[in-house]
Amino acid sequence: MEIRGTSSVHAAQTVRMNGGVTSTDKTPEVATLNVVDRLDISAEAHAANQLGDTADVRSSRIAEIKSQIANGTYDTDQKLNTAVERMLDQLV
Repeated sequence: MEIRGTSSVHAAQTVRMNGGVTSTDKTPEVATLNVVDRLDISAEAHAANQLGDTADVRSSRIAEIKSQIANGTYDTDQKLNTAVERMLDQLV
């Protein structure tokens, strides 16, 4: 290769390859691995899954209580007495 300077432009030149590209018809052998997928689920994930199963039951109960509070029918003397008795049982 010759470098003659930056002030002149030369015509295109041919490119010669010293080594050619060869192709093979052989398919490389692939090693077979006996890989087994495994999934470990933690105890916390199991607990969270069980909470999700009961969410529908609890959400209907919560909706019922919210409705009673909005209507003013949730607070009753019986519920207040029950709550006080339970609180006193825990203190004793």
